[in-house]
Amino acid sequence: MKMRRRFWGAIFCGAIFLCLQTPQAQAHGDLVSATPAPNEILSIFPTSISLVFTEKLQEIGSNKINIILVLHANGSQVATKNTTVANEKLTTELEPQTEPGTYTVMWRNVSVDGHASEGKYDFTYQSTSAVPSTKMDVVPEEPSGKKTNSTYIFLGLFFLIAVGISLFFKFQKSNP
Repeated sequence: MKMRRRFWGAIFCGAIFLCLQTPQAQAHGDLVSATPAPNEILSIFPTSISLVFTEKLQEIGSNKINIILVLHANGSQVATKNTTVANEKLTTELEPQTEPGTYTVMWRNVSVDGHASEGKYDFTYQSTSAVPSTKMDVVPEEPSGKKTNSTYIFLGLFFLIAVGISLFFKFQKSNP
């Protein structure tokens, strides 16, 4: 009986040790800053879109894995050219636009560790020169409904502690 108790104690301690190990970093190329900024109101249509991410981006061939699309509110796509990657920065040039309205910037990237990220934001172009430029800080979107690694680690640790406590009390009752 003592051998069984030691066995389960060792299993429990080993499981806790594994759960308390520092998890491997799960880096993703999340958006840090953008030009034009999200929700910015512009009086001159931008000539380019520049996005800066938290990780260096992969460069494969013609960089078709890192993309920026710009859409007008009517759904038409703004022509882009010369998309470039420079470490954490993704930039594309835009064809001039004369139609005022809200434009949506959609992006997708793959960081050097192979993780893909995507997102979108809006800016507004108003063709009057009296419109002040307003910028808002970028707030990265949290994926809704997805559990992070730390959530799973916490749940696993909670489960192991509960099993360990129940086994401890079970063995205490059987060995007075």
